[in-house]
Amino acid sequence: MKEDEFFCALREAADVDDKTPLDMGMKLESLPTWDSLALISFIAALDLKHGIVTSAQTVRGCATLKELFKAIGTE
Repeated sequence: MKEDEFFCALREAADVDDKTPLDMGMKLESLPTWDSLALISFIAALDLKHGIVTSAQTVRGCATLKELFKAIGTE
């Protein structure tokens, strides 16, 4: 998965508009719409659109977008 695909999947799942800047150093908790529904939506989008299977536990273990990007890229 490329970085732009990652950001797109995250924006869709967490309902983040294109005007909100995202960068790899951001903390997931700093996204105002990041909640349990966004987490599940993100996991589902990864699986359905990109064939990447991950768990809620893996996502919850990540503090920053960079950590999340690396975690899903290595599973």
